[in-house]
Amino acid sequence: MLQPETILIVDDSQLNNAMLSDILSPHYRVIIANNGSSALHIASLERINMVLLDIMMPGIDGYAVCHSLKSIPALAEIPILFISALSTTSDIVHAFKTGGADYFTKPYQAEEVQARVGVHLRLQRSKAEIQTLLTQSMNGVIAIITDLLTSQSGFASRMP
Repeated sequence: MLQPETILIVDDSQLNNAMLSDILSPHYRVIIANNGSSALHIASLERINMVLLDIMMPGIDGYAVCHSLKSIPALAEIPILFISALSTTSDIVHAFKTGGADYFTKPYQAEEVQARVGVHLRLQRSKAEIQTLLTQSMNGVIAIITDLLTSQSGFASRMP
């Protein structure tokens, strides 16, 4: 059986962490970080499939965490969903500009969280499948070209 996908929840509120964990843990492996520094540390050690990220946290805020994660090539493709009490257009746009894949405001509904998480994980899986197919196709093309060049050079060496 496949390992469940891992979601890192980052929020300084124990209550928010517990609620999101209760919503997601029946379907996914959930890891909790109480601040931005812990989130970056965990993401460097664990295989993470998604991050649910609060913005307003002491120390490193969610925007900076997102920017840091997106600057690491191995983590750049991980979808980051912002969950915040901030609801102005400028807050939402800033989240997307730092690399967020989605944004929803607190309070949230369990069904909405499950739906958004599911959509973004399906998109991530599809993207990975497309990348695998592309790599396989490119390797096949390279093998064909190599065979053609090899057979051409063999043919050319037999010419008088």
